[in-house]
Formats: sequence, C-alpha cells, structure tokens
Amino acid sequence: MASPVRIAFAGSTDVTGSVSIDVQTPPTTFGVLTIAAECPGSPNWRVSSAGLPLAFGNGGQVSLGPILTSPGERLTITVTGANPGVTAKGSLSGNQYPSAEEAAANYKPTANAVTISTQQGQFVIGTITTGGAGVPLTQTFPMPAGALGIQFICSSAAGFALPNEVKVVGDVTNDAYLDDLQSLGPFGADMARWIPPDQNAICTVTDNGATPARVTFVALPFVPTVNIRTPQTTPILVQESSTPRPWQAPNQPPALINVLIVAGGNSVIIAAAVGVTIRLFDVNLGCDNPVAASAFTLQDTAGTTLHTFEQVAVPNPFRGAGVALTTGVGLRVGNPTAAGITVRGSALYST
Repeated sequence: MASPVRIAFAGSTDVTGSVSIDVQTPPTTFGVLTIAAECPGSPNWRVSSAGLPLAFGNGGQVSLGPILTSPGERLTITVTGANPGVTAKGSLSGNQYPSAEEAAANYKPTANAVTISTQQGQFVIGTITTGGAGVPLTQTFPMPAGALGIQFICSSAAGFALPNEVKVVGDVTNDAYLDDLQSLGPFGADMARWIPPDQNAICTVTDNGATPARVTFVALPFVPTVNIRTPQTTPILVQESSTPRPWQAPNQPPALINVLIVAGGNSVIIAAAVGVTIRLFDVNLGCDNPVAASAFTLQDTAGTTLHTFEQVAVPNPFRGAGVALTTGVGLRVGNPTAAGITVRGSALYST
C-alpha cells in the first residue's frame, strides 16, 4: 500500500553561489520521489547518492525525477552557479512503499522537463561584491547555451567605487576574454565575444583597496562590437575613410585632349605605366574636320579597340563606368581614315 511523503529542504549558497544539501529519505520504506526546487540566479542542479548521479537540471526552478530510493538513503542535492548568499529550497515528495517490488512497479522514469537553459536574451549570470580590501574575489558563473558574448557592468551606487581590475576567463580554454585595468584607462563596463567549448565564465574582481566594488556579469545573445581602449597617454589615430575606391569614382585630374592625328596614326592621351591599372569613367571626343563616312577609335596602347566615335563636331561620349584596362597599358586615340584629323575633348579616369 502506497502512502504519500513530502520532505522539505533548504540551504544557503556561499560566495561562489554553491551549496550542497543532504536529504534523508524515509528510513523504513522504498520511495518513488520527485524533487521540486528553486533558487535565484542561473543554477545547475545535481542529485546524487553515495557519489553516483541520479538527476540533473538547470535553471532557477526545476522539477527532477522521479527517483527510486531505498530505505534511509541519503540524497545530496548540489547547486552551483546560483547567486551568492541566496536560499536554495524545495521539497522531495511522492509515494513510499513497503517493498522494493511495489516501488519498482510504480517507478515510471520520465525525461527531465527542464534540462537546459538556452540563450533567449541578455540576462544576468552573476554578481561579485568585494569587501574593499583590494583582494581579488573570483566566482564561476555558468554561461547559457547559445550565448555569443559576455559583458560586465560596474556599479556606481553609493558605497561602491570602480574596481581596479575585472577579468573573465573561459573554464576550458583558459582564454582571457576580458582583463580590464583602470591603470590602462578608466572603464565602467566592457564586453567581449564568447566562444565554445568554454561553458563557464571564471570572473575575478579586484577593488581599489579602500572601497568595495560591485560588478554584474551578463550573458549576451549577440556577438558584441569590439571596444578599443588605450592608455590615456597613447592617442588613437582616427582617419576618415570616405575616399572612394578607384572603381567607384575618378581619382585623377581630367586628361584634356587636343591633338592632330595623321592619317592611319594614333596619339596617346594617357600614358602607360608598369603595374598601373587605368579605369575609365567618361571619355568625350569631337573631331573638327570630319571625313565623310569615317570614324575614329578609342584604343588601349596595345591596340585593342574600346570604342568607335563618329566623326562629328559634337563630342561623342564613352561611358566607361570604371571599366579596368589591362594592367600596364595606357589609352590612345586612333585615326584609321585616309586624312588627318584634329580631336578635342577630355577623359575622366582613376588609377
């Protein structure tokens, strides 16, 4: 015959946000029991017996089990990553049975409904408050799955001062994500990206030795912008980068054209240079002594024709839109006609 049982438990977390709570099951009966518990922060939960794990959970509120227990079995509920100095509390409840057979017949294991805390938004993973003695204080805070960045924010409330140093290290890689020193430039907050396989942030705060510091650590769902900070004695040179690239706009003065080209000849209007690529944007040319039924050409200096202009007095446009010539060649105008011509106009280009 089954009978109900409920056993309350509670414990306070230490400065690292951890606590272990021993719970004694009924001394003469077998149990099928479930743990319902809560604790402020982002705690990890582990239920064990004689060192063997029985259930795991993650989050401020969990429901773990059912767990099959023997008479008088001692369960250890371990909490890590919670806020420091808070209470973890809950109950161990379910049914107790006089025999192992009855307990086993009513033991129906189910998946833990709360097993992982995924990153849905930015939220606090923990806070460190120092004592004002200049002694580094370190705590480890679990990072939620999916976190892409980590941030710290220093309190400026009455009774607190900015710390001398804040450091964040990954538990697996031992990489220092953040290591900010007031001696290298004042700070009140900072952020950095977070990279797997690190799962826990090892955070250290050192105050100024006279006034306590309070620093809050936050998990971010985005890759943060990189902050650049140098000592105050070292200026950062900032240079405007609004100059168009060579393919976006002309960067050379207009090449003015006024040449007499003999029959069958050509005239270079932009000289070739080794290793230089010319990009054409606009070439406007007109001819002042047109030959009937003839035309003149725009060529690179290797002889490749780029465009043909009709021989009229009104300038003919060639819209290059930044087209690149072969590297190392220039630009010329060719006269394939049987008479000399005078060509006038301009060319807009970049190199």
